[in-house]
Amino acid sequence: MMRVNDSGRVLSLHGTLLAIALLQPLVNGCRGATTAGGNKPDAGGDHGDASKPASRPSTDDEPSKPGPSPVDSETPKPSPDRDDDTTPAPKPGGGGAADSGATGPSSKPQPQPEPDASKPNDGPAPTPSGSSPTDPSDPPKLADEELLVAGGYGGLLMRSSDGVTWETAEDRAGPVEDDNFLVRGLGYGAGVWVAVGGGSKGFTATSRDGLHWQNGAREFGGWMGDVGYVNGVFLLVGGNGARFRSLDLGETWGDPAPSVDAHFRHIAAGETLAVALAESGVSYTEDGSSWSDLVTFGGGVSDVAYGNGVFVVVGGGRALVSRDGQDWSEHALAGVGDHVIFASGEFVTRGAGGFWTSKDGEEWTQNAGDSSYSPVAYFAGLFFAPASPPALFTSPSLSGWQQVWQGLGGIADMASGRPTAE
Repeated sequence: MMRVNDSGRVLSLHGTLLAIALLQPLVNGCRGATTAGGNKPDAGGDHGDASKPASRPSTDDEPSKPGPSPVDSETPKPSPDRDDDTTPAPKPGGGGAADSGATGPSSKPQPQPEPDASKPNDGPAPTPSGSSPTDPSDPPKLADEELLVAGGYGGLLMRSSDGVTWETAEDRAGPVEDDNFLVRGLGYGAGVWVAVGGGSKGFTATSRDGLHWQNGAREFGGWMGDVGYVNGVFLLVGGNGARFRSLDLGETWGDPAPSVDAHFRHIAAGETLAVALAESGVSYTEDGSSWSDLVTFGGGVSDVAYGNGVFVVVGGGRALVSRDGQDWSEHALAGVGDHVIFASGEFVTRGAGGFWTSKDGEEWTQNAGDSSYSPVAYFAGLFFAPASPPALFTSPSLSGWQQVWQGLGGIADMASGRPTAE
């Protein structure tokens, strides 16, 4: 402890130290206020202490910021007025979430799973460039084209997809004068063409494309005249009352009908019935297992066709009409030619002064035209008429005939259909 000197002006050591301790906080407070410049926010509220300046309230335009500290300057912390933890960093060369239109954690790219090959792909399958399975501009394939097949003398068999350009089955050629090579009739059914003919011996042949042909397994003792298809069965008719059927698309023939005194040269097939025509009448059947007796007309008939639910026979200046093959009505028709076909919803036959047409075979209308040719087929909007010397003419309107083919042997019959794969 200190003692007072004699003059009384010396204070004790304890008194001096106590005074210094009491004054130090006041000195420090004044020094701190002067150094900070009054910008430090008031964390504890305004207590009316005149030694501290009033703190300025923060605004949206100028938010309050904490004063720097050694820790803050080394490790920046996110500002409390935004959620930096959920905002992705800007992508190189582009904007951040605002540019991509995404916000929050969902905007971060997620890994995509590998496709499962065991699951069907609901999307459209890729197709080769320039092709499409449903593109109507693609050229049709042969199996999708309807073809017209023609047959005649000298084993002639040929096909066309437009009726103008023809391909010939060269391996079928034979002597034109030999009727054993004559193709007399053609039929089509279930994707197969059947050609029949012959002279002293009859033959059949089948084809799925109209160009490549296979000979039938059976040789007949006489010529075969025509072939038709009904109820899943091919029906074959010919000379001396011959009538057969095939259950295997023309490969084999059996079930011969009883012989009759008639030569069947033509056959027409409807939906459920077929009618075979001889010079003097008809015989009909549903499937070739049995045939009707001959229904006679007294001669003079030359051809038969089916359409609009009726069979029509022409010849001898008349047309005969039936729905069932048994009962026939007769209608006068001047100058009827040797053929009748069903084309574009009408029966067409050559007659006096041009052509005659009918929808039902009973009422006929005369139409002007060049009747120099008698059409035997209608295909691709054209009528087809063979001619002699051997040639083929076409016309869209039964006038203005144009020659499209010429050969060594004439054409006897034609049939259209669609080819099928073997």
